[in-house]
Amino acid sequence: MKRARLQAVNPVLELGLSNKDREAYYEALAAKCGPVYPSLTQLADMNQSGFTSTEEGLEFHRAFECGLKVAYLAEKESPDLDILAHLAHVDRQACEQYLMRYQAIVDALPEYVGVSLSLLPDAVKDQLSLLPGV
Repeated sequence: MKRARLQAVNPVLELGLSNKDREAYYEALAAKCGPVYPSLTQLADMNQSGFTSTEEGLEFHRAFECGLKVAYLAEKESPDLDILAHLAHVDRQACEQYLMRYQAIVDALPEYVGVSLSLLPDAVKDQLSLLPGV
C-alpha cells in the first residue's frame, strides 16, 4: 500500500526507470525549468521583497491556473467573461484580477523552448481593458 501511494505521488516511479535513468530525467527537467524559474519567482514576489511567500505563491498559482482555464474555455465555449468566470468556478471580480495578472505573466516571460503559454483571446482582453484603472 505504501508503494502504491508513493507511485501515485510520483509518476516517474511508474515508468520503471533505473536510478541512473531517473537521475537523467530529473537533470533534463531541471535544465528545461532552470531558465524559467527565476523569472517565475520574481513575478510571484508581489511586494518585491526578494522572497516569495506562501500566499504570493498561491495567488500566482491561482492566477496562472485561471488564465490557462479561461484561455482554453474562451476558445471552446464563449468569450463572455461572466460565463468564463462561472466555468472557471471563480466569481467575476476574482476572475478579472486573475486574468489581468495572467496576462502580465504572459507578457513578462520571454519565450523559452518547450514552454508555451495559452494567450487570452482578444475578445477576453477587450473586456479587461474596459475595466476602470486598467
